[in-house]
Amino acid sequence: MTEKAPIYGIDRELQRKQQAKFNPELEQQALNWIMDITGESGFEKTADLKNGVALCKLVNAIKPGSVRRVNNSKFPFKMMENVNNFLLACEKLGVPKHDLFMTVDLYEEKNIPLVIGSIHSLGSAAQKVDGFEGPYIGLGYSKGKKMEFSEEVLKEGRKTVPLLVKKAGKTPNQSGMFDTSRNIVKSTEKGTGEIGLFESSVTKTTNQSGMFDTSRNIVKSTEKGTGEIGLFESSVTKTTNQSGMFDNSRNIIKSTEKGTGEIGYFESNVTKQSNQSGMFDNSRNIVKVQKEKK
Repeated sequence: MTEKAPIYGIDRELQRKQQAKFNPELEQQALNWIMDITGESGFEKTADLKNGVALCKLVNAIKPGSVRRVNNSKFPFKMMENVNNFLLACEKLGVPKHDLFMTVDLYEEKNIPLVIGSIHSLGSAAQKVDGFEGPYIGLGYSKGKKMEFSEEVLKEGRKTVPLLVKKAGKTPNQSGMFDTSRNIVKSTEKGTGEIGLFESSVTKTTNQSGMFDTSRNIVKSTEKGTGEIGLFESSVTKTTNQSGMFDNSRNIIKSTEKGTGEIGYFESNVTKQSNQSGMFDNSRNIVKVQKEKK
């Protein structure tokens, strides 16, 4: 048989934890129990059970016919088949599935403490098997005891136990524990709230219309008005506009007479528009005289 390869890291830590759970006393109790029931001998440690023959004989002794065929072959897959048949029989006898080990836990000795625990759990389940008279091992499962109370005791019990069910046929729930209302007022009158003005009618539900002022404060009038922005002028048939808000005039004087301004002289007649002629003095200040130069 080849030697096992060394293990390191987390596998080594898991092995140390399993070894810490190992109890030699429980192991000896399990081996003695198997030898007493099956009549086999020579088991010094749990690893001696890895061929599965003694385990199959054990469940057949507890309940005949649990394992129909026991393989006495020395081939590994036949041995593992015996162990697997033993585990299936234990589950049928009432051993909890979480208490059972895996085939490799015994055959490869990966988790011997779990194997010992499974044998003790089988001893507990065997105590409830009809026709098996022992010997037993492990702790016995608790047995249910039916309690009967008089009507007076039941009435007193109903007084002390709080009422969890309000309506017959319904189980208690947490409905109504959280307030999901939005506190929206439904009214035919106008109301002022913290958010804004709500207005509704009998046939309409409340909404948030009117919460934001979208008006542009534009005055409609037939008269001329002066505002902060500019002058608005409109008629009955025309809507207001922004014409006249900006003064685009250039302050150019149209006149038949000559005018003096801050910039220069403007001269125009009725048929001619004003221009900027004369705004810049292009004269060279050359004096023309008819007199002879001195």
